Amino acid sequence: MYMANLNKLALIHKTDKFSNNGHSYTPHYMFHFGEKRLKKNLIIEIGIGGYSGKFTGGNSLRMWKNYFPFSEIVGIDIHDKSFHNERRIKTFKGSQNDLSFLTYLMGILSSPDIIIDDGSHMNEDVLKTFNHLFPKLKSGGIYVIEDTQTSY
Repeated sequence: MYMANLNKLALIHKTDKFSNNGHSYTPHYMFHFGEKRLKKNLIIEIGIGGYSGKFTGGNSLRMWKNYFPFSEIVGIDIHDKSFHNERRIKTFKGSQNDLSFLTYLMGILSSPDIIIDDGSHMNEDVLKTFNHLFPKLKSGGIYVIEDTQTSY
């Protein structure tokens, strides 16, 4: 069934998480996220995509929604991406290096099960976000940082 295959879902939703451009995240995600797939999770993805376009991006949010059928998906972006809000997907506008924003967000959400940082890819931002959010993960949670090859 394709709903359990992130490679196929990434292609269907046109994300760059599985493609010929060097990203091959989805096979690793299936391996590491597989036992969480059918559980009720809170998943936070930093970086919704589509740059400043209000109606662009959101592809991986929908991919996660399909792969994790019982989970809540939260997207964070510096641009307004509220167009992508739907059942089980909620977006928030804010910067990943704004600790007051992250503190506010963690105050209104439960502890996340999975955090995926696909945001600015700048070392300072990635480290600041990790240091602030990693302690908020549930026990057994998974924290992923994508595109580290661009952070130099």
